[in-house]
Amino acid sequence: MSSEQEILKQLGKKIQQLREEKGLSQMDLAYQSETSMSYVSKIENGHHAPGVLRFLPRLERTLHLGRAFHELVEVHRTELAANHPEIALRHD
Repeated sequence: MSSEQEILKQLGKKIQQLREEKGLSQMDLAYQSETSMSYVSKIENGHHAPGVLRFLPRLERTLHLGRAFHELVEVHRTELAANHPEIALRHD
């Protein structure tokens, strides 16, 4: 498994944990994020989902993550941004 695949799996598990802490189902998150439940499932399971890294800011807004979101991606920012400049995230 590539490093990027492992990172996506870790991010997916963390997103699932945060979603569950908010008491949301995958369907709820999909609806609020204006996407499909199958897409949310792919993200949470760490499957390569097209545009997943561009989708992270939408999850931030939907789950009201704030600081937790930045902590979620900060660890992997440099590695991910090297291949995905669209995730150059803002700092609050």
